[in-house]
Amino acid sequence: MKNRLALVLLLCVQLACDESGAGADAPSDQVVPGQLPEQAKQAEAPAPTPALAPAPDRAALYEDLLALLHLADVYEPRGLVIDFGTSARLKYTLGNWNSGWLGESREQGASVSTFGKTARLYLPAQASGPMRLRLRAKPYATGALIVYVNGKTAGEARVSKADGFSEIAIPIDGSLIRSGENSIMLRATSTAQVRGKPRSFAVDWVRFEPASAGEAAGPRPVTVEQIPVGGVGRRAIALGPGAQIDWFVEAPEGATLVFGSGLRAQGAGTLVLELHSDGSRGSTRRIDLGGA
Repeated sequence: MKNRLALVLLLCVQLACDESGAGADAPSDQVVPGQLPEQAKQAEAPAPTPALAPAPDRAALYEDLLALLHLADVYEPRGLVIDFGTSARLKYTLGNWNSGWLGESREQGASVSTFGKTARLYLPAQASGPMRLRLRAKPYATGALIVYVNGKTAGEARVSKADGFSEIAIPIDGSLIRSGENSIMLRATSTAQVRGKPRSFAVDWVRFEPASAGEAAGPRPVTVEQIPVGGVGRRAIALGPGAQIDWFVEAPEGATLVFGSGLRAQGAGTLVLELHSDGSRGSTRRIDLGGA
């Protein structure tokens, strides 16, 4: 099932399936020694929170999509964004197996992933056509970064160690891009010994965008955090206008998508929800938020 969410704020996104009765994992009352059961219940009772996204009766949580954010595709209006230095990187590099990536660290306040001589990425494109690979990276040595797409040279950029973090943009000819997954290799001409290993670059983020996309500021991080909406703090993600998140999950038959949404500020907006499944044409629902 493919779920696309655009604009505003997404809250409490879950897949729930029917379950008749509590199972072995159902929570049980816990009593602190020296307390009567009634006292323990009063001490442990959480502050009431409005239920913004009530699940159907007898529903049990199947998947918490917020917990799977690192497995989702995150798009800004200008293209796919990957936050390197986090677990989101692993989805696009086949983990760490034979990928050339040397793990995550912190560089000048940024969470980064580093690589040695070469590193691989596997990025999706909706259709063939000219694209651009844009990344914010810090070179450890002066030289060049060469980009290969599906086994062919796409372009290169000269870099200097003195540059520190900067944006590097490599145009990719449309003839090299294919619909679906594209294999991309980054090759550095120079490395330096950093923390006991030869490394060439520390990568902060990558954006895979159409060549027609104009210049823009760096991507806005999309993370799960406590966000107040209507005076109530909720575990949620905040999206800017035109942003989109795609989840690909296996859902049981008869599952229900449960979510809540709201605006962080005064105004109006629209949440577009698309659901697709194998053998189905899918459906789209528009949800208006805010306004008079």
